[in-house]
Amino acid sequence: MRRTSTALTFLLAAATSAAATGADRPLLHPLFSDRVVLQRDRPVTVWGWSEAADEVVVSLAGATAPPPPQRTPPDPTTGRWEITLPARPAGGPWQLRVEAGSRSVVAHDVLFGDVWLCSGQSNMAMPLHDTDQASAAMAHANWPEVRVCSLPLQLAAEPQEVPAGVGWRAMTPQTAGAVSAVAFHFAAKWREHTRVPVGLIIAAVGGTSIDVWMSAASLGRVPASADALDGVMRQRDAERALTTTLADDLDAWFADFDPGSADHNHWAAPELDDAGWLTSIVPGRWWTQHYPDFTGVVWYRHEVVLTAAQAAAGAVLQFGFPRDFDTAFVNGRRVGAETNRVIRRRYPIPAGTLRAGRNVIAVRLLARDANAGFGHSPDQFALACDGGPPVPLAGPWRTRRGIGLADAKRPVPDRLTRAPDRVTLLHNAMIHPLRPFTLRGFVWYQGENDLGRPDHYRTLLGELMRGWREEFRATAAPFVVIQLPRYDVDGPAKESWPALREAQRLAVASTPRAALAVTWDTGCITDIHPRDKAAVGQRAAHAALALEGFPGGALSPAPLGIVRSTESIVIHFGPGESPLSGKVGALLEGFALVDLAGVTHPVAARCTSPTTVCLPLPTNFVPTAVRFAWADAPIAALSTRSGLPVVPFELRLGRNATALTSH
Repeated sequence: MRRTSTALTFLLAAATSAAATGADRPLLHPLFSDRVVLQRDRPVTVWGWSEAADEVVVSLAGATAPPPPQRTPPDPTTGRWEITLPARPAGGPWQLRVEAGSRSVVAHDVLFGDVWLCSGQSNMAMPLHDTDQASAAMAHANWPEVRVCSLPLQLAAEPQEVPAGVGWRAMTPQTAGAVSAVAFHFAAKWREHTRVPVGLIIAAVGGTSIDVWMSAASLGRVPASADALDGVMRQRDAERALTTTLADDLDAWFADFDPGSADHNHWAAPELDDAGWLTSIVPGRWWTQHYPDFTGVVWYRHEVVLTAAQAAAGAVLQFGFPRDFDTAFVNGRRVGAETNRVIRRRYPIPAGTLRAGRNVIAVRLLARDANAGFGHSPDQFALACDGGPPVPLAGPWRTRRGIGLADAKRPVPDRLTRAPDRVTLLHNAMIHPLRPFTLRGFVWYQGENDLGRPDHYRTLLGELMRGWREEFRATAAPFVVIQLPRYDVDGPAKESWPALREAQRLAVASTPRAALAVTWDTGCITDIHPRDKAAVGQRAAHAALALEGFPGGALSPAPLGIVRSTESIVIHFGPGESPLSGKVGALLEGFALVDLAGVTHPVAARCTSPTTVCLPLPTNFVPTAVRFAWADAPIAALSTRSGLPVVPFELRLGRNATALTSH
């Protein structure tokens, strides 16, 4: 039986959801399950689906006086019903009961508190157990009033109404390790200062761009995204008529064009002589080894020697996140295949496949761009054996080119929902089904995947904030954006890192009730996924507390204005925590001037007051911009007395002596 592709599963789910009626959908939306946290002090929207003829009755039962039950008829066409519960103070537990005709459902252990949607890419998704001081943090996480709803990866070509795999779990030492580390530390700090229950909805997927998290309506307001959005819509319409699976189409393509996939000369066969093949290091990208600028198929082979006990035990082949389509074989037997590049590869090996002695692992990797190969750390590559240590697979593998895309007589089969690299796909499946759940606010940590388009990113981020607030009916909800930390970027992208931070700053500055969590002094210059997530989550919480006017809130100072004379430039800071830590008259690192040719010149700046910094102007020097901490991994020295770093920036100077213009 051939494997059904992940992409087809998503397409079927989309089609099923689109055709569903009130009777087919849950009476109560799955977000309102046991242990749910509802937003305190605000009217709360509750919804679900029922038969059009049934009156829906919604009631709360708890230790204090409950509000009277509310009644509503479902929409006669869709069956959807919606009721707004009156505002309740923090506390609980309550029971939320919904009845309609002969159907009823009860959500137990319901609390009222503050609910935050935490989203972004891999650094938001990174679990607590993979970070620094994880053991100590997990041991102290006995917080039954903190509840977490982590959404699994889902893609959809069309907006969905019902999310997949949602459910609430209380924060305990046993459950905390799997929670987003940033969200965990955010909740810990928020709970410490507010003393109310906290609900975390986590929707984060590694390797994703901002526009995959945006609705078609939001992207429709961005002219530069018109082509990408139109392409998705056209492909979605074309795929509605498909009757074959992506897995079957790929198998046929390999059989027709790839020499290594031929039945009579299969390159996964254990008896194949690969002595003449090249040697490549795994993990590693093609462009750094033998296959620069190549798109197509590359085969990998590796031998491991196992004991009889290892061969008899259950085993899983794991190798991180290859790019793009992979098919794995063990001793010539196909053990797994995947078309989605953000799903960690973990292929169970069927019993009887492994042998005592020599075993051959082969991977057929098909890539459609030059950044192909195997990424991530060497410890991701292993044969995990039950009851014993893993067998490492990182290191030298034998490699050989298969078919190049340019040589194939028809394009590689594909599906819109193969990977989260097309606009709207994650929004449709992971954000749209949640709205209009009543929230306190949003925390956003993303940007690494959008390097190279800072101006466009600035517009997209502004529209994402606007669009999410509209969808969740929370136009004044606080929105915290976490800036990129320090990281030593290679090559031309080095300048893109500070430019992306600047895009984040400008988008936040032009959005009401939004704030930055500044992190350029955190991170690891050698790891794009730094393990020190405590400071990141805590600073996001401090920013959120400041936006909401709670004690403990603090914002990083940002440039408010600039005054220029013939001899100096004075920058005024605020409105964040003050005063600046630099002593009056002290020299400060990290400031620079940009000349007419675009060349950056470091300058010896001085702190002239608790809210001002002065940069001397060299004789006959015409500056076009002032920069602070403008680097991928800045060396700078300007923060508040409590340790919050100043917002990094580039201020472009107008022709007027005192003018300041933004991008």
